[in-house]
Amino acid sequence: MSDASYLVRVRMYRVGFGDCFLLSLKTAGGPRHILVDCGVHTRGDVKTLAAVVENIAVETEGKLALVVMTHRHQDHISGFGRYAEQFAKLEVGEVWMPWVEDPAEARADEGFQASFAALVRRLGERLDEDPEADPETRDRLENITPAASSGEAALAGNDRALEVLRGGFKSAGSKPYPVRYLGAGDRAPAPAALAGLAVRVLGPPRDPALLAKMNPPAHEHYLAASSPSDDPPEDAAARPFDDVFVASDEEYRHDVKATPEDLDKIGAAIFPSLDALVASMDNAINNQSLVLLFSFGGVNLLFPGDAQWGSWESWLYQRGPGGNEDSALAEESKRLLASVHFYKVSHHGSVNATPVDVVQGLTQGSFAAMCSTQSVPWASIPRGPLMSALEDRSAQRLVRSDSLSLDGAPAGPPVAKLPSGFSKGQLWIDYVFDRAPDPPPDRGRAPAPRVAASPASPPAAPIAPEFGRLRVEIDGEPARVLLDGVDSDFLTGNDIVRETGTYSVSLDLPAGSYDPPQQDAVVTPHASRTVSFTRT
Repeated sequence: MSDASYLVRVRMYRVGFGDCFLLSLKTAGGPRHILVDCGVHTRGDVKTLAAVVENIAVETEGKLALVVMTHRHQDHISGFGRYAEQFAKLEVGEVWMPWVEDPAEARADEGFQASFAALVRRLGERLDEDPEADPETRDRLENITPAASSGEAALAGNDRALEVLRGGFKSAGSKPYPVRYLGAGDRAPAPAALAGLAVRVLGPPRDPALLAKMNPPAHEHYLAASSPSDDPPEDAAARPFDDVFVASDEEYRHDVKATPEDLDKIGAAIFPSLDALVASMDNAINNQSLVLLFSFGGVNLLFPGDAQWGSWESWLYQRGPGGNEDSALAEESKRLLASVHFYKVSHHGSVNATPVDVVQGLTQGSFAAMCSTQSVPWASIPRGPLMSALEDRSAQRLVRSDSLSLDGAPAGPPVAKLPSGFSKGQLWIDYVFDRAPDPPPDRGRAPAPRVAASPASPPAAPIAPEFGRLRVEIDGEPARVLLDGVDSDFLTGNDIVRETGTYSVSLDLPAGSYDPPQQDAVVTPHASRTVSFTRT
């Protein structure tokens, strides 16, 4: 829309079992929009996705500053492929994807995704041959790659959606829009249309020790049977042991006899069940999720995709070689969680996707949460105790997508009245920040958002005692700010929240185009410092 009365708005669409979130930010040029995922599982589809895509086009006036694909699961990206024609009409500034999708990434180029696709196909063939296969296992495999049974459709899977994301939108500029592949710790400068937005990339991890927990599957003998090149011969067997352990028939001790029960136990110990293997693969893709902390106008929003334990522990505890091995949260993680004002519940509220430490790290009563979920096709999702814990911690400001009633759709808990700050439409639920949140009162519950006196300059957000504010100004057009010679991801005219200390401030402009060339700024606790430059 051309005007906006909010500072930040989060729209959660009711797609069924899937994710589709539209994040809208009020800028000097009007509202700008970020789309985070757009997909639904075929066995949890409530048939609203076409209308959702239409609403996205109308609400954004056909322009998306940023599209984020958290990970390649069907229930997060299928909409891009299914409605490729509609998405082709939208102007997009940038697309962000997890680093594992980068064809140029060395580790990705070693065949990770190709091996994965081949393994999915082989497992689909196994399922087709097993009339007693668990339906939940088939659901999981289909979410990894739709139509994961035998045939060419198995290899196609979500490829169409990935093609759209990489080049199927209309570019907002004269050149093709950039596609950025990001991992934990990467710099992610916001697109030019999103002035004032800062983004911190928390996941997925790149560390090999942590990637070992997410590379599917953990059992190498199945990976060995799934070459990224041509299929192995049909009679080719997986070799779980090195040649040193292989004996010829003449060398084998035939006087040692194993009962059928013994052989079953040996097989179960060596080879995982099909159900366990598919579950492991499904979880591994979840751990490939982009985990992003958006900060705008003093509002911090945590979007973790479907991150599960392997991803969370990488930054919560700073795991990895040379990193923290304690069970306590890292101090930086404590500060980050305490600053969150909005939490998108990970993996639809499953049991292993939001650790207890995350819930307890969020500030009591000072955040809102949204969970896109329903109990079909998995009755175990969402996890009741997790939902209750988040409701308690957020002071009853958790809203589920399945609480939005739709004819013929699985129903979640009815909500007679939405909590303060929430509103609903026909196919969506909104949460609005009219201004930066106030500091949490002593009694533990934050007041409802209020309209700022000056929408163009929202009030300063509360910050931790060890931080202060810095504002850099220059007459004329905005410029990007450099702190100690490093891009700070901020433009002039916006508050920069930084730890206390002295910073060398300069601008990302040609030498001699502003005066003085650099200035030292001292950031002190809770204070605001303004540094001014003059264009020459």
